[in-house]
Amino acid sequence: EAHPYLQQNKLLQWCGARGILIASYSPLGSLVKDVLKEGPIDAVVNGIAERLGRSPGQVLLRWNLQTGRCVITTSSKPERMAECLGIFAFELSPADVAEISAAGAERPRRAFWTQCAQFPESPSQAEE
Repeated sequence: EAHPYLQQNKLLQWCGARGILIASYSPLGSLVKDVLKEGPIDAVVNGIAERLGRSPGQVLLRWNLQTGRCVITTSSKPERMAECLGIFAFELSPADVAEISAAGAERPRRAFWTQCAQFPESPSQAEE
């Protein structure tokens, strides 16, 4: 699981130093998972999407790519596949990436594995 609310920067750095690429599970979680909806990144992502003429989904997928994560999406709809491929036609500015990251860090949350003690819903509750 990787999205602006679950950035796991230490894990990303550790993996990167060893040549391991992290795949984002649920990169669009803040758009589709109730536990992540209506949070601090919504206004940021929507504003960036509007300014760039892109969808919020494209902005979130691009954020994942630009922060060093591999993105895997699923869809059987041709229009959704084309939208996903559109993330290679633009880039977010460093300021956009930083703004999304900062907004997500305001409310760290996970949407999956929340019932396991070693993976609390709020990652800030986990021991280092």
